[in-house]
Amino acid sequence: MGKFNKYIDAEKGSAVAFILFALATVAIPGHGSSHDVELILTVSSFLFAILAGFYISRQSKRFDSLRQFVALQDANWVSVFKTAEIIGKDFANRIADRIDAYYIVWFDFNIGAEAYKHTSKLLDDVYSELRTHTGIADDNTDSVYDEMAMFLAEIEKNRNQESVLSREKMTAGQWTVLLILTGIIVFSLYYLMVPALYSKVITVLHSTVLVLVILMLRDLQNLMHGGEMQLDESGQEVFEVIGKPRYYNKKYLDSGVSVVPEHVKEYRLGLHVPGEKVDIKLCRRREEEV
Repeated sequence: MGKFNKYIDAEKGSAVAFILFALATVAIPGHGSSHDVELILTVSSFLFAILAGFYISRQSKRFDSLRQFVALQDANWVSVFKTAEIIGKDFANRIADRIDAYYIVWFDFNIGAEAYKHTSKLLDDVYSELRTHTGIADDNTDSVYDEMAMFLAEIEKNRNQESVLSREKMTAGQWTVLLILTGIIVFSLYYLMVPALYSKVITVLHSTVLVLVILMLRDLQNLMHGGEMQLDESGQEVFEVIGKPRYYNKKYLDSGVSVVPEHVKEYRLGLHVPGEKVDIKLCRRREEEV
């Protein structure tokens, strides 16, 4: 299995940018005050602040909404399993196996249209299991099956909402405008820079903050916070509820997108590329993962 690129989050990316901008102050002498460049800097900064603020606000709302829908879906899956336990242990174990298969694929593709598409058949399998046992139900369990069907309907609704929201990303044109404005602002800052130390420090800090804002926006669009996927913890807890070890795909561990919490002593590691034949091994904490 090939290596995956390491994900550079906003903090690490801005730290690298800080070093590069600091080195640039040595190579670029600056030209000092210029009325025309100052005007360009003012206009560009104003437009950047408006657009960046608007996009960050939208992506933050999208992130919060997705987090809510994911939590609801995970809670409903737990309810499906707990309700199945009322019917019987064997039935609950079969439902647990279906849920387990569903979440393995779900985590392989993360949240979005791809996850929705690849897990649709697995959700149908849970319905099939329910229909099979509904046929032999008695009066005492009819209401229990009705509850499970209701939870599955809620899960489908949450999945649809997650799929739609995951598509609401910034367009290439919007990114291009922000990057052009960033380039103009950085150019203006370095053009106006004077040899004094304070000028160089302020130029470096302002330029770094611009990069930090851009990378924060990218992290939000990728549903990341602090360099890690923030929407998978409740889903991992579903594995624990149904009596299965947590599952992480090697792709996301290698890239740094996913991290196994310190308190988890045993988990399953997916060695396969998402979408290909499933290859999973059981790992214990501190064990080599490659």
